[in-house]
Amino acid sequence: FWRNASLGATAAPCDSRHAERFQSTARLGGCRLDTVACMQIGELANTAGVTTKTIRYYESIGVLDEPARNGSGYRMYSPGAVERLDFVKQAQASGLALAEIKSILEIKDQGGQTCEHTTSLLRRHLEELDAKITELQAARVELLAMYERAGDLDPAACTDANRCQIITDSSNS
Repeated sequence: FWRNASLGATAAPCDSRHAERFQSTARLGGCRLDTVACMQIGELANTAGVTTKTIRYYESIGVLDEPARNGSGYRMYSPGAVERLDFVKQAQASGLALAEIKSILEIKDQGGQTCEHTTSLLRRHLEELDAKITELQAARVELLAMYERAGDLDPAACTDANRCQIITDSSNS
């Protein structure tokens, strides 16, 4: 039995009919799970801190493998699904898009090393972030100029019905 520490619940062992499928599909970083305990989608969602809708979506786009189903048709997840969802959340927090996360997981699922690929993704995000910071600094300079200009303007002199003299630089008109 696998003990869910956060919920204090114990998941039932997987039905033997599904154990082989779990061993082949429940993967994280190329590691096979030899001993598998199952949980349904609600317990997985609670344990991983996501919604059941998120889990179904991740399955539909291939970020999370579709799980085995029990005799009643319920999805049955292994503890590896929790680890995978934790990784997805951490990767999203670092700024990676789901498509990028999926590309990392695909390499891992095939037993490959992802360091070079992940470094490339992070480098691209850093470059995009640096460009955005440059844009924001330029916008700040412009906003500061408008703010300072506001202190020098006479509100009584504002007669244009279509523009605010603070925003419109009269020297450019």
